Amino acid sequence: MLIWFREVRLALRKGRADADAPDVEPVVERPRPVITRQVRSTTAEADEAADPQLAAYNEYLAWLSEHPEARPGDYPAKEHR
Repeated sequence: MLIWFREVRLALRKGRADADAPDVEPVVERPRPVITRQVRSTTAEADEAADPQLAAYNEYLAWLSEHPEARPGDYPAKEHR
C-alpha cells in the first residue's frame, strides 16, 4: 500500500514538473574556435648535447630495443652494471 502512495506522489510531481517547465530554445551548434600556438621544435641531438645522462639513457633504450631477448644486465656499458 505504501508503494502505491509513493508511486502516485512521484507521478504527480512529474506531471507538475512537465507543466511548469518553460519551453527551451534549441541549442545552436557553433564551430569551435581553432587555437593556434607556436610549438618549439627541438632535436634529439640538441637535448643529448645538453645532458650527457639523457644521451646515455637514450643509447641504452635503443640497445634494449635492438635486442628484445636481452635482459637489462646484458647491456655492454660499464655504467649500467
